[in-house]
Amino acid sequence: MKKNRFSTAVRPGLPTIRDIARTAGVSPTTVSVVLNGRLRELRISEETAERVRQAAQKLNYRPHHSARSLRSGATRLIGLAVSWLQDPFYPEFCAAFGRACRARGYGMFLTDLPDWVESEADQGLGKSSVDGVVLVDTRRSPWHPGGKVTDPAASPVPTVMVAGEEWVAEWHLPFSDHVLLLQTEKAGRLAARHLCERGFRRFVYVPQGFPPQLTPGHREFGFCDELHKLGVSADAIRVAPIVEPDRAVGHSIDDLPGYRSARALIQSDWWTSARPERVGFYAANDVAAVQVLRALHESQIPVPGEAGVVGTNGTQLGQMVSPPLTSISLDVEAVAHEAVDRLLTFLQAGRDGRRSGSSDEGQGGPDREDPASARRHACQLHGEGGSKTGKDAPRLEPRLLVRGST
Repeated sequence: MKKNRFSTAVRPGLPTIRDIARTAGVSPTTVSVVLNGRLRELRISEETAERVRQAAQKLNYRPHHSARSLRSGATRLIGLAVSWLQDPFYPEFCAAFGRACRARGYGMFLTDLPDWVESEADQGLGKSSVDGVVLVDTRRSPWHPGGKVTDPAASPVPTVMVAGEEWVAEWHLPFSDHVLLLQTEKAGRLAARHLCERGFRRFVYVPQGFPPQLTPGHREFGFCDELHKLGVSADAIRVAPIVEPDRAVGHSIDDLPGYRSARALIQSDWWTSARPERVGFYAANDVAAVQVLRALHESQIPVPGEAGVVGTNGTQLGQMVSPPLTSISLDVEAVAHEAVDRLLTFLQAGRDGRRSGSSDEGQGGPDREDPASARRHACQLHGEGGSKTGKDAPRLEPRLLVRGST
């Protein structure tokens, strides 16, 4: 197999840029400019560009990714690491993220790396070069030195972190334009107000297997604190107990933490004393909320007649159950597009920094850049400046999706 001057294999029998140039009657340079979306650089007419595209389509041309990366110094790949693919929020985010990348001419490299899991095997993924990285509810990254990000703004790899308020607080994460904050506490407050407005008088928060954290930033804190502000007495509010699974049963419904917690609550003296008042459940996520619906159904408790259920994340799962699940949406589509746009802003700032640096004699040349300068430039491009306090960090608003479960 022949090799071209970039030391990448030329695939026999497959069309090249020169083949397209001959078919379209233009130069190889024109073909390269058109296929890389740089029409304005050489003032190529739309008529010529369309002739090139049609020739490429006729010849079934596919660009050689490695050669393109060597020529441009960029892979046009974005690394995405998410926390836990078992929660439907993350697969839905990945799908939206992929759409956002493709719309901007980039590909996606996906891995799931829970923040609480350490694995040397995952570090091998870092050998796959990416232009930048987005992390969602995790600090783990195979593309970063040490495999963990403690401050995305100081990272040698352009990085954006998407995280709920609870994680940002727990990780002591510095706020900057590299952090997109999901307002999880506000999600809990929206759920509390909605259940009160719907006439529920007793209230339960259902965790998803992890001990609840009643401190600012957490959804359970927002839920309980908002209920107190609305005048609900402490005795009317409960956190469902965490019940360990029966290991002898094996993989079954008894392995589901939200279901176990709801069932234990329904069997408690507090539940008996609550009847006939209507009880509103707020679950840590939509998965836990669906498990609550299962427990209520098995106990023959009408929903929403005697009990209401609100989930978190607004995933498609909530539309597949009966009754359909009311949920607090974190709007994965908007979050994904914002994350990609933010990262591309930093990438553009880095490229601009390299171009300006190359014109300065003795100043590192085109292959070096000043990360601090690039970050300042990125902030200017994005219309924001400097690091932020928790109060001022970029936030994405949750919204209520009202369906049949309330």
